[in-house]
Amino acid sequence: MNKPIIPSHWQRWAPRPAWVAGALLLAGITLTLLAWRAAVSEVERGAASQFETNVKEMRLAIRERVLAYESLLRGGASLFAALPEVSRDAWRAHIQGVVEMGRNYAGIQAVGFVQMIPREDLAAHIHGARSEALLDYTVWPAGERARYSTVFYIEPFTETNRRMLGYDMSTDPVLRAAMDQARDTGAPMASGKHSLQGEDANQHPGFVMFVPVYRYGAPLRGDLVEDRRAALVGYVFSPCRVDKLIESAAPREMRDIKVEVYDGRAIAAPALLYDRASAPTAGGRFMQLTTLEVSGLAWTLRFGSTPAWEAAIAYDRPRIVLIAGGLISLLLAVAGWSFAVTRSHSRDLKNHQDRLEDLVRERTAELTVAEQKYRSIFENAVEGIYQTTPEGQYLTVNPALAHMLGFDTAAEMIAARNATEGYVDPQQRLEFKRILEERGNLQGFISQAYRRDRSKIWVSLSARAVRDATGTVLYYEGTAEDVTDRMLAEENARHLIREEAARQEAEASRGEIAAAHEQLKTWVGELEQNNRAMARLGEMVGLLQSCITAAESRDVAANQLRQIFESDAGALYLFEPERHMLELAANWGQAPPRSGLFGADDCWAMRSGRQYTVEGDAGGLRCRHVDEDCAAYACVPLIAEGVALGLLHIRCAADRSIEQRRPFLHIVAENLALGLANVRLREALRAQAIRDPLTGLYNRRFMAESIEHELDLAARRSDSLALVMVDVDHFKRLNDSLGHEAGDTVLKEIAAFIGAHIRSSDLACRYGGEEILIILPDTGLEAAQGFAEKLRLGVRAIELHAAARAIGPVTISLGVAAFPEHGQSTAALLRAADTALYRAKAQGRDRVVMAAN
Repeated sequence: MNKPIIPSHWQRWAPRPAWVAGALLLAGITLTLLAWRAAVSEVERGAASQFETNVKEMRLAIRERVLAYESLLRGGASLFAALPEVSRDAWRAHIQGVVEMGRNYAGIQAVGFVQMIPREDLAAHIHGARSEALLDYTVWPAGERARYSTVFYIEPFTETNRRMLGYDMSTDPVLRAAMDQARDTGAPMASGKHSLQGEDANQHPGFVMFVPVYRYGAPLRGDLVEDRRAALVGYVFSPCRVDKLIESAAPREMRDIKVEVYDGRAIAAPALLYDRASAPTAGGRFMQLTTLEVSGLAWTLRFGSTPAWEAAIAYDRPRIVLIAGGLISLLLAVAGWSFAVTRSHSRDLKNHQDRLEDLVRERTAELTVAEQKYRSIFENAVEGIYQTTPEGQYLTVNPALAHMLGFDTAAEMIAARNATEGYVDPQQRLEFKRILEERGNLQGFISQAYRRDRSKIWVSLSARAVRDATGTVLYYEGTAEDVTDRMLAEENARHLIREEAARQEAEASRGEIAAAHEQLKTWVGELEQNNRAMARLGEMVGLLQSCITAAESRDVAANQLRQIFESDAGALYLFEPERHMLELAANWGQAPPRSGLFGADDCWAMRSGRQYTVEGDAGGLRCRHVDEDCAAYACVPLIAEGVALGLLHIRCAADRSIEQRRPFLHIVAENLALGLANVRLREALRAQAIRDPLTGLYNRRFMAESIEHELDLAARRSDSLALVMVDVDHFKRLNDSLGHEAGDTVLKEIAAFIGAHIRSSDLACRYGGEEILIILPDTGLEAAQGFAEKLRLGVRAIELHAAARAIGPVTISLGVAAFPEHGQSTAALLRAADTALYRAKAQGRDRVVMAAN
């Protein structure tokens, strides 16, 4: 009978693997449950931390959004601080330029200006507002008050916002408290809870923020409340909806978190400003109460988690721990079961390990022999061998390289030398690195290097870049060969070749010196002529920079071109884009142009957009605007910033080549085109600055400057000056019934009629809306009245049409005032003319009324 394979003492313990496996499984499951509980606790701590982070981010986002509102209102207040007077149009342009309500400033319903009106100025204030086409404007609620805080400007001018015009905000105690605090502190201040009407006609909780506006140029002494109250002229304000503010400020991860906002520091139903009704706050696992104070706001914020937010908590890790722990427990049990079998293989593994150790010792001995061979080659090589970092630090060098560069030992060279210091020309080191970076290796790179004693030698370098797995250069390695003798021999050979070439050239050049001398004289003459022309060109450029009008620029160009091309004939044409024609502006020389007007397609230069020349002997296509007997000419288009401005046409004298003058003609044309373009640009900018874009009349800013000038001139000369204020009757009704296009047509036609019937010394300006002011220098009261009556009758006779539809008779009312009868200042004369116009309206319109003395 065979002996059993398992020893007898193992047979007695045969059940032990099962016991070990059971014990390991039980221990593994116990540890797994403990780890799962710890993972769950960690996830819940992370969720609590995330909830707190979300609350902080939400609070910070709300604060930043309120500060953005504050910054917007400060910008509006700075407009009043920068200008002595801010018109309704200027306010609208400012708000439209900086605000996109729905996107950048969610929650803001409007941005407006509250004007402080003393009781004695109320009637004039209402009249001034109605003269700006706000015919139904009034201050409300009605009642006698010492001062009124009325909404005068508001943008955007929607129907909902329009209803706020004239509202006296001081009648609301909540708003008045915020306004008084902003006035006395000079800082932005937000009101308490206030109901705002939205575009949906529903009431929404919100607040109103105020920034005080003080009188332009008023001195404010420190923090004196008396100075601020005396200088106050109004407030820049903005009504803000809290629901849109909160929803726009909420990050995406906050959408499932319950948010409540209360005005003040107490949680009470009447103070509730916002409530995101996603789930009851009390039922959440996480809740936090915090406060927010900014710009006068004092809010209490309450946040709570909802079932949707809590459902997003990731319990993946605890599940992974539970599953992995179970699997590991099973694996441990299997490992314990197989432990007995594994021990039987341990001796085989020990034998295998012994064989591996013997193999390692054999390979180590072989590597030692190879290292000794490499070291022998490295130490005894005739050429220099090196390794350096990309920064030039030597890692290893052999004795041959050290002796080549004047060092006694390799160690001495590594300690004292950097590769970048050895190049005579530092640019060669950069070129060496560039080639290695791009190609990875180089051969025969010749450069000059310094030896230790600063003497110079020529070396030929070969190298390669050694990189790691990521492609980063670790070091350079290569060889260096001293090629000084070879380079000196090549230089001597080149020197001998140069000497021989110089001798032969000297013999050949003796016969050419005389001819070169004559050619040189010719060149000197041409150079002097070119210098004169370039000086005149510079003078022309300077004069063009000084021109104000296009007519001046044409005169300057014509005069200077005659001097620049004094020995040539030519012409300057200006391009008319409407007709696509070129018109003669100036010509000079013996050959007059064939025509003073021709199409742009008749010139090859204008077609191609570049210089076009024709030489007599070379032939070629000829431009149709050039005479057949013209042998040689050049056409150069005048183009600036891609826009065609004109054409320069030059005909050279018979002894001069037109082709040789191409560079100079290009320079002249380029500078001339830039000069003409600059003058056109200045004219256009001036027209935009002083003209009203709709009517073409002078704008109100130019009117203010002009009337002051004319009034000073009349006072010095003891002359008279008259003002005629014109207003279109029933203009609002015309706009409402026929549309704004018809209203624009009426204004343009009346402005054109007035412009055609005034003197060149008179000025017609758009005063505002449908009002036009006419300034009549050196005109008395009676003459101004007669002129106004002619205008009234003439406008009444105009037949107006809009969109192929007759508008009907349009009438105007006119108020006339004169200097010195009705005032000595601009403000007094304007007030007198405006009052006279108001009387004409009150007396039935379509009439001329003189100002009262």
